[in-house]
Amino acid sequence: MSSRYVVRHPSAVIALVGGVPKTVLGFLAAALAPFRVIAWGVSFDGIVATNAPVDVEFMSWDGTTGTGTETDASFQVGGAARGLQGVASFDFSVEPTNVDRMKPYLVRPDGGLVIVQEPLGREMEQFRSANGIVMRCNAAVSVNIAPWFEIEEG
Repeated sequence: MSSRYVVRHPSAVIALVGGVPKTVLGFLAAALAPFRVIAWGVSFDGIVATNAPVDVEFMSWDGTTGTGTETDASFQVGGAARGLQGVASFDFSVEPTNVDRMKPYLVRPDGGLVIVQEPLGREMEQFRSANGIVMRCNAAVSVNIAPWFEIEEG
């Protein structure tokens, strides 16, 4: 039976520097514990309506490059009661380079809020051990982001 978790930054907010791509969240699959992203969300604290949208993109990641802060900043929201098998990372200080762009979105930074439930049976998923999915953002201006995604593991 699978379990569901929300993966997020422990204090909820990550600073984006204008014009500098930043990987804000990532999740690596554990051995024999595939996962899928079933929902995700971002919100920004910008206040200028004329600023360019933030490029929010999901990428498949082979897990060999990039350095994020690893912590159990996730919590279980459903399914069988068990510990999270994969590894959640956030606020990367070294950007992952072995990535393949999967899904890009443009989101307004002036209070922009997006919550997406992926279509059933067509979720982004990773089934190989030590492979994952990351969320990278690129804002034209400095703004804070509160990102999360909900995964189903197992």
